[in-house]
Formats: sequence, structure tokens, C-alpha cells
Amino acid sequence: MIVYITKYALSKGIQKYEVSENHIVSEDIEYSHILIRGARYNEEYFKPDWHTNKEESLIQAELMRLKKISSLSKQIVKLRGLKFKVK
Repeated sequence: MIVYITKYALSKGIQKYEVSENHIVSEDIEYSHILIRGARYNEEYFKPDWHTNKEESLIQAELMRLKKISSLSKQIVKLRGLKFKVK
């Protein structure tokens, strides 16, 4: 089974892994988490940070991008309104 990891999509992009069914830790796939065994360490991802569908992973990454843009816009507004004074 192929899974798409979106946890670090804004910095690393969407990661694609091929895993076996025994990597999924829970019976209910909607609320489960996945364990990817690596050579040095294991990686554990919870929903919505992993997907079995490429389209879902692209939608999640796009939502993450828009949320980050919104957050940065708010920070810019706050910084523009910041005034310094010596106490």
C-alpha cells in the first residue's frame, strides 16, 4: 500500500512511502496512525498527516499552505502596527 505523508509538506514536500498493512496501527483507518520503520528510527504519523490517496494529500497540503499564508498575513499586519517607545 502506498501512503502520502503531508506532515512536513511545507518544508519537505509530500513524502511517498510504500508500506505493508501491518504498519497501520488501528483498525479504523479514519482515526488510525501509521508507523514507518526506518533503518535508524521509526516515524509515527497520525491523521490528517498521512493519506492513502494522492488527491487527498494534495488537498491537505493546499489547506496547510493557505493556513500558513493567513497566519503570516496576520503577523505582517501586527508588525506594521507595532510602535516602539522607550520606558
